[in-house]
Amino acid sequence: MLWKARLPSREGAAVHFAQVYTFTFQRYRCAMGADMAADDMMNLRHGSQLRFRWGVEGDYLAVERINRLSLPGVSWLDPAEFQVLCKLCCYFRVGEIDGEIVGYLFAMDRAATSYDGEEFQWFCQHVASAFLYIDQIAVTPDWRGQGLAAAFYRDLAQFAHARSVGQLVCEINKVPPNVPSLRFHEAQGFSEVGDMDTRGVTVSLRAKVLPSA
Repeated sequence: MLWKARLPSREGAAVHFAQVYTFTFQRYRCAMGADMAADDMMNLRHGSQLRFRWGVEGDYLAVERINRLSLPGVSWLDPAEFQVLCKLCCYFRVGEIDGEIVGYLFAMDRAATSYDGEEFQWFCQHVASAFLYIDQIAVTPDWRGQGLAAAFYRDLAQFAHARSVGQLVCEINKVPPNVPSLRFHEAQGFSEVGDMDTRGVTVSLRAKVLPSA
């Protein structure tokens, strides 16, 4: 605009995702949108590692800090909205480096019928097949440009495959443009499928068809 409610998605078909993934990143500016497999390891100057885990409600303060540092590229997250996302989203993952949360991603599927986000409702009305809607992704400024966002999307794509979901969808500010996000999503293979005027801005509605597993 996060994971808690639908436990079968974590404990059943997506058992693969109950394990923690560890990534090591080289501390240099990676090409935006670099493809990274879940088991890739990259040398990091200080030996730090990125570790993905499932998010919990107790992560709010860390997520809030990253959210505030990422405005206006993401929507404002207050405690009430965070609670809503925790209940509705099938995917809420955080990335940690040296025990500190440095990024997060919230995504939901069309089963989140009570979510009133305009963009999410647009995709529900216009996309016939199963999809995962990326509500928010954010990385702390100190770690941007290191491939973390691409790693989050790789993890999300694997989660989607485990659920037989073939598309990822999202929206990006188009007017005024969020240039870094537009470039990143184009590099990641997201194509524009529509646009929408909302909250005083125009957003580009994007979709990425995932390759068959």
